[in-house]
Amino acid sequence: MQRAMRLRDREAMRAYLRLMAMSERSLAARAGIGHATLNHLLTGRRETCSARTASALEAALRCPPGLFFEAEGMHPPAPSSAQLP
Repeated sequence: MQRAMRLRDREAMRAYLRLMAMSERSLAARAGIGHATLNHLLTGRRETCSARTASALEAALRCPPGLFFEAEGMHPPAPSSAQLP
């Protein structure tokens, strides 16, 4: 069973795309994934993807594995305002 991977920081990934002068569509094509999948990650409509998708995106961006994605559940969620003292 594949573990879901969480995008660490969508704004950082967007900035990296700009730095690389790459469009969402070109990154999706290079990674072999659908443009909608990438767009949903970058807009926050989705927070996770499969390990295969995460690996393909990082490889297409030519960045170290784990730079943009981490296994879901690695960091606990931030406390909600109801939990704060």
